[in-house]
Parts: sequence; structure tokens; C-alpha cells
Amino acid sequence: MEIELIKILHNNIKKYRVLYTLFIIFVGVYYIKKNNNEVYQIIVSTVLLNIGLINNNKNVIIFIVILVPITYLLLKKSDSEFKKLLEKHYPEFDSWDSKDTFPIKTRVIEDYRKSDNTREIVIFNELRDKIERLKGKIEFFQDRKRIFQVPFDVSDIEVYRGERICKDKINESETNWNEFNIIIEYLKAGEYEKHNFKLFGIRFYKTHYLILNKFNYIRLWGKRLLPYEISWLKEQWYRYVLPRIKWHFRLRNTFSIFKPLPLKVVLKDIFRNLLRIILTLPLVLYILWFMTHILMETILFTYYLCKIWITFAIDVIKTIT
Repeated sequence: MEIELIKILHNNIKKYRVLYTLFIIFVGVYYIKKNNNEVYQIIVSTVLLNIGLINNNKNVIIFIVILVPITYLLLKKSDSEFKKLLEKHYPEFDSWDSKDTFPIKTRVIEDYRKSDNTREIVIFNELRDKIERLKGKIEFFQDRKRIFQVPFDVSDIEVYRGERICKDKINESETNWNEFNIIIEYLKAGEYEKHNFKLFGIRFYKTHYLILNKFNYIRLWGKRLLPYEISWLKEQWYRYVLPRIKWHFRLRNTFSIFKPLPLKVVLKDIFRNLLRIILTLPLVLYILWFMTHILMETILFTYYLCKIWITFAIDVIKTIT
């Protein structure tokens, strides 16, 4: 009964998280007002400073309100399109089976189709009896150098059944392996019992063509900032948007492969090209100026906002202490 109540409460909080957050803020501010009026006055003055800053930077607020949802939708669209492409053309790129399949077969599955890359290792019982106990480790190598290993100690694996021995997030230092082998320390299945032997897994040239060359995320110092794949956005820009911009601002000459065109026709074509560029150039310059201006305003807005809240934190700490 208590577990069901906790689940219901958790679902309600998740569903109405905004209302609960506002309620907690309201109760917290009310409590501070009753118990520490000095801190309350600091909170009020900080809120008023924020309201004044927002009123003085309406253009920035409008820009952010418009830009953030559009950026979010584009990133979601790009990530969705890439996942469709991945499922269509690379359905089994992440699975490798061991060459030795007796007395056990080992399968390594690496899944890069989610925001968190995962590795799953499964061991299959290929004997005619249930495996009572199996202990050992799987060693992963890069160019004959062991880079990491996965120990296991499992029991009660039925005939022709599998046992997952791990499913973990892949560390960056564990992505470049090109060989794995299985070391069995002890195996007991019915009358079959064996100690300390090795099974060959697989060795290959792992190019990571898809993983390294086709997975594009927004990164900072090698760390992924957002869980959205941007290959589709880059393709739209380089294949459709940028070529049209270049084509629009390029002098396109009319020509004939059979005979030279009259000078009048050539001059008319040049004049038409120059006119097109001259008419659209002010619009382009205005857009560039506007983007530069709004970017500088956004930087200043962020600076003053951080300054207000840092001052607020310092004042609160001084008041409390």
C-alpha cells in the first residue's frame, strides 16, 4: 500500500512539477520573510533588479524566446532523422560473436544509437548440460595490447540459454579495441568440468567509420554538451542552404557552346547579375548587423544577470554569517 502511494505521489510530482516548484518557492519565501526579514529584503531587491533588467532588454528576451524553441525543434528533427538512417542502414553494426563457440559462445554488443553508448556482453551455454558454475574474464585488446577486461562469475545457465554478464556505459578509453578473448578459470556442467583454458573471440580491423566519422554532436573540449546528433543539420546547410547563397551572389554568365554571344547579351546578363546582388546586399548586411547587435546585447544581458545573482549570493552569505 505504501509503495503504491509513493508511486502515485511520484507520478503527480512529475506531472505537475512546475506547480510544485512554484509552491515550494512561495512557501520558502514566506518562511524566510517570517524568520529573516533582512534576507527577504535582499530577495525582493534582487527580483526587482531582474525585472528591471528584463524590461531594459526586451529585444534579447524576444530573441531568446523565439530562438530556443526553434533550435530545440531543429535539434530534435536532426536527431530523429539520423536515428532513422541508422536503423535503416546499420541494423547490426554493433554485434560480434566469438569464433570459438564450445563450450560457450560469447557475444559483444555495442549500441551507439542512444545518447549514452552502452556495451552488453552475453554468454551462451552450448553444452548439453546446465552450467552449474562459470568463472572467468573477457579481455579486450588494441593491437595486441590489453586495454581492459570484464570479469564474470555466473551460475545456473540452462542449455542453449544465455546470461548477460554486463551492460555498462562505454568509457572513451574502451572504444578502440579490435580483439577480444575469453579466459575460463573454472567451468562445471554436469560431468563436464574444466580449469584454466582460453577461447578465441574475434580479431578484426575496427575502422569506426560510422561511430567516429558519422556521429556528430555539439562538443566542448571533447565533452558532449547536448544529446542531439547534428548530421542532418550539417547536411541541410552544406547541401542546400550554403550552395544557394553562393549561387545567388555569384556572377552567372550566359554562354553558348556553338557560337559567341553578342556583346549586348553578355552585358545584359552581367548587368542583371550585378543588379540582383546590389538589391539583396543591403538586406544581407542588415541581417548581419542585427545578429551582431543582438549577440552583443545577449552577452551583456548574461553578464549583468550573473552579476546580480552573484551579488545576491554574497549578500545572503554575509547576512547569515
